[in-house]
Formats: sequence, structure tokens, C-alpha cells
Amino acid sequence: MTGVQTCALPISWERFYKENPLSIAEEDNSNLEYIENFLIIAYNNKTGKEKSRSVDIDAVAKYIENKFDIRTIYGLKEETIEVFDGSIWTIKGKGIIKAEIERLLKTYCKNLIVAEVLEKIKRRTEISREETEKIPNHKRAMRNGVLDFRDIENIKLLPHDKKYNFRTRWDIDYNPKAKCNKYEKIINKALDEDDILKFQEWNALHIARKYIKKKFAIYHGPKDTTKTVMMNHLTIILNNNVSGLTLQDIARGKPFDLLVLKDKDANICDDLSSSDMKAIGGVKKSVGDGYIDGEMKFGDKIRFSNTAIQTYACNKIPNPGEDIDDEAYYARIILFSFENIINEEDQNPDLIGEITTEEEKSGWLNWAIEGYKRLIKNNKFTRDLTPEETKYFMIKNGNSLAEFSSEVLSQADGNKISKDDMYKIYCKWCSEHKPKLSPDSKEKIGRNLTRFVPFAQSSKSGSERYWLNVTFRDTWDTSLKNMSNISKRDIKSNNDNENNIYGFSESVPSVPKVPKESKFSDKEIKKAGYSDEEIKEFHQEGILK
Repeated sequence: MTGVQTCALPISWERFYKENPLSIAEEDNSNLEYIENFLIIAYNNKTGKEKSRSVDIDAVAKYIENKFDIRTIYGLKEETIEVFDGSIWTIKGKGIIKAEIERLLKTYCKNLIVAEVLEKIKRRTEISREETEKIPNHKRAMRNGVLDFRDIENIKLLPHDKKYNFRTRWDIDYNPKAKCNKYEKIINKALDEDDILKFQEWNALHIARKYIKKKFAIYHGPKDTTKTVMMNHLTIILNNNVSGLTLQDIARGKPFDLLVLKDKDANICDDLSSSDMKAIGGVKKSVGDGYIDGEMKFGDKIRFSNTAIQTYACNKIPNPGEDIDDEAYYARIILFSFENIINEEDQNPDLIGEITTEEEKSGWLNWAIEGYKRLIKNNKFTRDLTPEETKYFMIKNGNSLAEFSSEVLSQADGNKISKDDMYKIYCKWCSEHKPKLSPDSKEKIGRNLTRFVPFAQSSKSGSERYWLNVTFRDTWDTSLKNMSNISKRDIKSNNDNENNIYGFSESVPSVPKVPKESKFSDKEIKKAGYSDEEIKEFHQEGILK
């Protein structure tokens, strides 16, 4: 019992206690982890009787240090204890140590004893945070080893080792022969053919522990187009080591929010809000090799390099607010359009399980490695858009006024369009859009139109207010002329338009209710731009006979 400290005893008493150890559990006997090894026992020299016993703090600490690989990172306000579990360093060190003390000491385990042992271990295992951040960018911990892809033509699987400082592990076995046939079949249906290789390269970007390309992705399109399936699949692939900040959260750049990105493999946010961002500086800073300042609540401030590859999904892309012309922002974005709607009767509720089997996950890794090789070789994404092209598609997708400006308006120096006429055509365009859009208010158009058509000028002459240097394209110019001859108020005498978001301004003159012998024929009304359903409604309401 080398761990037991005793007072001087007659040889007979020493032999007695060695031959008759204290009673302990049978499972502890098998491991030779006797409680006496961690106790200091004092005996009466005359009688041989036990005087006292106490826990040997040093012996317990040494035993635990020998059994586990432990390191303690001290901060200004708190510390982190990490334990190597055979493949990665886990932050559960404090809990593991406390549980081990309880197992060793059993009834001798008291809170004060635990605290003393813990403090001694922390002081003995101190390491700087900088040392623990030395993690190789071209290696990745898998379930069956460490994937080394520094030489992309000679990828190797190495044994796990604590020297790599990994804190995350993918729940995948590297098997170079595995396939992901079901997954590939889904993406071939979900995406345009021109985007398949780029999507493969985007998934591959997660393999390296750094931003080898300063990009983030936005999946956009209507619901039921497998956007969420793709994001859930990636989350499972990354073993849930992801955060979920919105693009707006990152744009604001609050240190408490940004800290959740630290050591994450991805930031994945489904159902991104379409609200405009107030600033984009935080987004640009988070995409690349720069450092981010994070802060623990009631804790330390930490500067770190972001490794979380960012992917967002939305139906309507948010605009970047006042920084709409920032080319560097658009250069960082990859757009993936999901347009293939899966009908409810064709949806597979077990789909995510079918594409995350062991074979499929290992196959996905090989598929991603293939994309990684191509990305490194070409040093760019396949069919990547220019910043100008990305800006055009984003603005068009994310803003009804932007899309309207692109499709309907063109430059015509000296030409005038009254603001009422502009709003009429804009509302009509929104009502005919597929899907139908809700128009912005006339005041919002007045503030924002020049952002999308910079050649237009807001002007007035007396009581007349108009847009200068702009005109409608031919189809919409004809539509306006027809609407000038017949407005909806010419057909409906009541103020029904007050409840209609597509109603025109009060400046359009109203006329008495159409008599039974209407001067307007169905053909004339249809020519003015009204649908067959609207004409049918007019007849049902008795407005037309």
C-alpha cells in the first residue's frame, strides 16, 4: 500500500494491515485501486489502533493525472479544463475529474476534498491558450483516424493524436470506396445542372479548417425545394458542431453573439429573415482569415480566427441596407437557386435518414474530397458569378421594387412619368407577378427608387410631382395608356379600392357607377389589363351586365 502514510508501528501491526486491507468493492480490487492508496492513516504507537484518517490530496491528483491527458487553460476570469478522449480534446474535463474522484474515494469524497484535488490538478496542468490553438488546417479528425489532405493527390488516414489539438470530430469513417448514390440523386433533381459542381465544391469547403475561399452561401427559392434537407444533412455530417446565427446577427457584430462561432465547423441558419441589414462590415470580417473579437458573458474577451463556414436559406434574400453598392460584399456570396418544388404526396419523411447512413456519409466525404481537389486545382468555384451578377440576382430576388425597376423601367433623358402613373404600373406589376407580391407604399418608392434606377430624378413643377429621365418599356407603356382610358374606379363606383392593396391613388378621377347599359365591353376591359376572373367578378357583383 504505497499510497498509505502511517506512523511508526510495531512490525506486527504493519504486517497485519498489509495482509488485511480495508473493505472495498470487488470491482476496485480487480483494478488495484484501493481506497487506502489515497488515504493518510495514523495509528497509536502503543495500541496499534487507528487514530485518524484523511484523504491524500496529492496521491489522488497524481493518479488522475496519470490516467487522463488533462490540460487547463487559464483566463482572466475563469479557466477551462480539457481532457483528451482518445481522438479529440473535450471541455468536459471538470466533470470527468469530479466523477473520477467520486469513484475513487466513495464515502470519503466531500465537496472540500473535490475542490482541493481539482485545484491541484489545474495548477499542475496549466497551458497557454495560444498553444491549444495550434491546430493543423489540412487535417480533420474522423471516427477511424485523422484525415491528412495536405497533399490532395495522396490523402492519408493517420492515427489519432493529442498533438493535433482537435476539439471536434466528424461522425464518419473514412472509406475511399464508399458512394453516396441517394444523396447525389437528390441534388441532381434539386439544383440546376450548372450549379451541381459548384455545390459539390461548396460542401468541400468544410473539409479544411479555414476559409480557403472568402465565401458564404445563400440557398434561396420557394418552400418544399429540399433547402432544409440539404442544411440538416450538412449539420449531421459535421456532427452538430454548428452555430445558428442569422446573417443580420453577424452583420451587427456583437461580441457575445460572435463567440458562438469559435471552433465551429459551420454556421447554418435556415429560414433567414428578409429584412434589410443595417450594416455588412461584420459579415465581411467573419468570412476570411481575419480575427474576430468575442466575449463570454461575465467572462473573458477572446480573439479568434473564424472557421465556421456560413450557409443560409431563405425565400427572399435580404438586402444589405445602405451598403448596397459594396462590391466586396457581393464578391463573398455564392447563390444556389432551389426551384424544383416537391409535391406533398411525393415528399419522403424518411429522406434525411436515408442519406445519412454510414455508407452515405462515407460516400459524401469522398464526393466532397473530389470537389475539394477541383477547387484547389482551379483556385475558384465552377461557374462562379461576378460581383455585379450576384448583386443583380440578389436585388432582383430580394426586393419587389428592384425587380420592377429591372423589368419595367429604362432610361429616357428628359422624359417625365407622374408619380401617380408610376405607382399605378408598379401596383399592377405586383398583382401580376408570379407569385403575387405585396407592393411597397408610395412613400417608400419615393425614398428608394433611385437606389435601383440611379438615372431617375424625383422632381416637381407646381402641384405636379413626377419622375424625370425615366420611361416604361413598350409593353407597360401600352398598359398605362389603356389604364388611362379605363380605371378600376371607372368600373366600380364604390370605394372598394380602399381595401385593395393594388388600388390607385386618389388623383385618379372617379365616375358614377356603370349603368346597366354599360359603355364598356368585356373586350375593352380585358384590354385594359383586367383578368377573366376580375371581369367575371364584376358581372357577379352587378357592376357589368
